[in-house]
Amino acid sequence: MRDFLAQQLYYAGVTFEINRYLRIIAIQEDRAMKKIKALALAGLLSAFLLPQVSFAGARIYVRIGPPTPRHVTVVKVNKPHKHAVWASGHWQWNGKKYVWIEGRWVKPRTGYVYVPGRWQHNRHGWYWVSGHWKRI
Repeated sequence: MRDFLAQQLYYAGVTFEINRYLRIIAIQEDRAMKKIKALALAGLLSAFLLPQVSFAGARIYVRIGPPTPRHVTVVKVNKPHKHAVWASGHWQWNGKKYVWIEGRWVKPRTGYVYVPGRWQHNRHGWYWVSGHWKRI
């Protein structure tokens, strides 16, 4: 009878240990599944939200027109390049308000003329056209 009870207690202990390990594994699998779901959700959200601002050449429209350009007297130091072109400062929309961007020297390109950036307006609102080089 003692051997029988010892054997039953042994099996009960093994069963208890197996059940404990199975619960631990289930908890770990649950945590892993939550992480996978969170990553999948983040991937789906980024797939829908990021392309709205990440396309090259996408226009961001602003309903409020830019302030008048600042009348700044700039002491232009020596040109960094022989034929460098001065790109005047301008107002830039940062998502909440306009901020002033200082002017800078732009490296020249042979056979091109620099077209300064400007704000333009259409029925959607105001949008910025960046300064660029135009072939002569």
